[in-house]
Amino acid sequence: VGHFTTAPVDARPFRFIVYGDSRSDEAAHAAVVRQIAERSADFLVNTGDMVYRGSDPQEWDRFFRTEAPLLRDRCSFVAVGNHELVGGRDGQVAFLKYFAPDQADGGEHHLYGTFRWGNTRFFLLNAMDEWGGRERGWLEDALGTASSEVGLVPRIAVLHHGPFSSGPHHGNLRLGSVVQMLRDHHVELVLAGHDHIYERGEGAGLKYVISGGAGAPLYPREDRAPQTQRFE
Repeated sequence: VGHFTTAPVDARPFRFIVYGDSRSDEAAHAAVVRQIAERSADFLVNTGDMVYRGSDPQEWDRFFRTEAPLLRDRCSFVAVGNHELVGGRDGQVAFLKYFAPDQADGGEHHLYGTFRWGNTRFFLLNAMDEWGGRERGWLEDALGTASSEVGLVPRIAVLHHGPFSSGPHHGNLRLGSVVQMLRDHHVELVLAGHDHIYERGEGAGLKYVISGGAGAPLYPREDRAPQTQRFE
């Protein structure tokens, strides 16, 4: 038995927890879950790579069994990772089965979406896209619509592979001019994973945090990206 509270319609303060890359080590993932469960949070934001192989039902069973104490009482908003898409269409179908955003285009759900909590709008993006088609157009429209939302203050983008990193994956070159689009539409923070590290910094007018330490093997620092302000 659990309980939860729906998103507020006013601008009251709220708290959320960001984590990602839980795949590979169930014991480490469970230890992180225990720590999160002890902390007050209105909802969870997951930066992706929840499982190693998205097309494997047994991995999803393990994920939900481990996360049950959290998901019983909190909404979880997820950005799709590259490991969720392992297995081709089967991986994509599994991710959408569990985490499809509310928005659908002609009845078709996509690997991206947006939600609002209080005075803040979040944009959940598929960072593994090549950004030459539908997602790019959707994002530009969604950011434009947000500019006229009453009472909206912060805008936060969530994606698995972010634009900057001093880890072994480095910054996501696929994003290209998407970084400028986010900045020009007043996105104030980018939350990412992919590199199994903690990192924060600022680049191209965007503040960012990488939180990829929820169970996958941790990575060493491999770069001295000028955007990095803190790396662990």
